[in-house]
Amino acid sequence: TLPEGAMLSVPLPEDEIRPFLTPDLDIAAINSPYLCAVSGPVAAIEALQQQLAAKEVEARRIKINVAAHSQMLEPILDEFGRRLQQIHFNSPQSPYISNVTGTWVRPEDATNPAYWVRHLRHTVRFADGLSELLTDEDRVFLEVGPGKTLGSLARMHPAKSRHHTILTSVRHPKEQVSDLQFCLDTLGKLWLAGVRPDWSAFYADEIRYRIPLPTYPFDHQRYWIEPGNQFFTAEPPKQPLVKLPDLSDWFYKPVWKKENISAVDAGDEKQTWLVFKDNLGLADALIPKLKGGGHRVISVSVGDQFQRSNDDAYTINPRARIDYDTLTADLVSQHKLPTRIAHFWLVNEAEKGEARMRSYYRNQDLGFYSLFFLAQTLGEEDLPAPLHTMVFVNGVQCVNGEAVPYPEKATVFGPIKVIPQEMPGMTCAAVDLALPPLHRGTLTTTDAALLAQQLLAELQAGHNTRQPVAYRQGVRYVQGYEPARHGPVEGIPQRLKPGGVYFITGGLGGIGLVMAEHLAETVQARLALVNRSALPLRTEWASWLETHGEFDRTSRRIRKVQALEAAGADVLVLAADVTNREQMTQAVAQTRKHFGTIHGVIHAAGVLDDGLIQLKSPQDADKVLSPKVRGALLLDEFLASDNLDFFVLFS
Repeated sequence: TLPEGAMLSVPLPEDEIRPFLTPDLDIAAINSPYLCAVSGPVAAIEALQQQLAAKEVEARRIKINVAAHSQMLEPILDEFGRRLQQIHFNSPQSPYISNVTGTWVRPEDATNPAYWVRHLRHTVRFADGLSELLTDEDRVFLEVGPGKTLGSLARMHPAKSRHHTILTSVRHPKEQVSDLQFCLDTLGKLWLAGVRPDWSAFYADEIRYRIPLPTYPFDHQRYWIEPGNQFFTAEPPKQPLVKLPDLSDWFYKPVWKKENISAVDAGDEKQTWLVFKDNLGLADALIPKLKGGGHRVISVSVGDQFQRSNDDAYTINPRARIDYDTLTADLVSQHKLPTRIAHFWLVNEAEKGEARMRSYYRNQDLGFYSLFFLAQTLGEEDLPAPLHTMVFVNGVQCVNGEAVPYPEKATVFGPIKVIPQEMPGMTCAAVDLALPPLHRGTLTTTDAALLAQQLLAELQAGHNTRQPVAYRQGVRYVQGYEPARHGPVEGIPQRLKPGGVYFITGGLGGIGLVMAEHLAETVQARLALVNRSALPLRTEWASWLETHGEFDRTSRRIRKVQALEAAGADVLVLAADVTNREQMTQAVAQTRKHFGTIHGVIHAAGVLDDGLIQLKSPQDADKVLSPKVRGALLLDEFLASDNLDFFVLFS
């Protein structure tokens, strides 16, 4: 393992950044003549960032905890070289640019293990490579994979001319076109630039027919291509997304409406069902009904490790990604990949005496991470399309004003919404159930049979279902949204108290400070601003502001707090991680000691780390989930006795 390191993107040429480097820092990459990346220990990188900020150079931290292409990699280089010695390298069949030299790779380098050791350790000379490629004005550049960073670097290169074509293969998230349309548009631009696509490979999976065209323009025969049956991974917006001028039109509220299931013609096509079985008996009651319809059913139960009980029954550990991989590999080897998935693991009740936080982690494993791992492993296979997944859950939705006993299960809606957007051919839907009373920890035979009969029709129509569905006392509801128009608020809202005490997590972040500013200006509130990173002692603020530039993050935060106090607020700044029980216990206690009763909570703490499911690790996901969900649960626990006027959650 490597020690923790950091990287910094610096908008300076190589010769101008070198004077700032201490002996423990290295230039990791030269991405353009005016942009470098520096690697090294975290403390050294932070010091460099502050030093550059003092010179009004805005450097940005790169989201990585390893100091790539730096001396911090040297402990692993010998072992890396020994492993490479065991590999037989063939000479390249196509010419390519070396990131070590910034010019065309030589066969003797590409087949030499020592070259690849240097490739791992030394500076990436990407800008030099671009310079070499841009000498040919007919060169066409295509960025493959998500992001547009490399294409942007090529466009900014001083050697780039108007004759060069630079394209990307994946749309930006803000581009409102389908992925397929964007890909085809790029293919067309490549063709216009002189690239010759392999059209036979492009049309390999399609059947094409020749049709007679009219010999002159007055043949009154219509040749318009009518749209056929299409499979959408997500519903396109009904109209372009535009900013509505009236703020009152910005708001919507979820509503539940009774809606019978559409009549479904199951047809003769038999499906292969992968059923993740609950332990209450619901899936056990449903499986015979699916088999009775001629479908093949493969069941998966919760266990400690992977095990195949028989050809169509497995046990896996919900927390072990490798078990999902092993399951999928076994299904592939036996030619029984599912065409439908029914997931019942979140149909459960709290275990006797189970602590709330333990219930949270258990339901994340059974819900969020189960779908997370399932999407990752199935996404690597050639799946039958469309593959529909229906997730059953209980105690999550509030349909008729009833209590919601298991809000932590709602995290499963994240994968349910995202999987169809990232994985063409996969769709997902969710059904929330209100379970009848259990008998000795399971459903009675009668209750299980009645529920199973209802859900059989839901499963048969599942591939047409997108909106959340809920069943209450045998009645089917479907969730939708309707406008919730809000007029301007006159005066001070009733829930705000003059001089009220408000506890704001993420209090020094963008959202937290905006909310704090509003509370300071309207009710001269007493504010507890909770943030992971601490500010200097108040006695040190003046000297800090004198010795640090205006772009320094800490300086900006100090000035924000001073502005809040100038507006009439009393501000207490606390350093605490919202996921840390001990730190949050102390933060709440300090607030009560300083201000007294807490009147409201604004939970704005969070970590932004966007990325595709296929590229995420469980640690990446937990880094985003924990501040929002675990943090909210801890706040709810600590402040349960405060009779709060409001508890606002930001997402």
